[in-house]
Amino acid sequence: MDTLKRGDKLYLNEQHTKESCINDYLTARDAVVEVYEYTDSSGYGSKARIFLCVNPKHDATSIVRQTWSQLTKEWQEEAMEFDTDSFIFLEALIKSNRQAGGAVYSLLRTY
Repeated sequence: MDTLKRGDKLYLNEQHTKESCINDYLTARDAVVEVYEYTDSSGYGSKARIFLCVNPKHDATSIVRQTWSQLTKEWQEEAMEFDTDSFIFLEALIKSNRQAGGAVYSLLRTY
């Protein structure tokens, strides 16, 4: 992936007709976008990207996952957006930390 700069646009297809939701973060002055890329070594050639997008001015954090579709020749995109408190909660759950951000989290039920 090329280096992205403030104001750049990221497209999901080669024709540059489908814009990524990450572009909202690339246009924001205070936003930070980190990207991680994974390429499968099994021979199938699947690629995945995970973007962590943070905009402190608007109290928003997004996790965006893109996977390359060999069939359609474009990136498929899924995004989840959080406010800061909800993201701290998600991060605590991933780390199995039941106390984070000044709160105590309780497991209600396991299915």
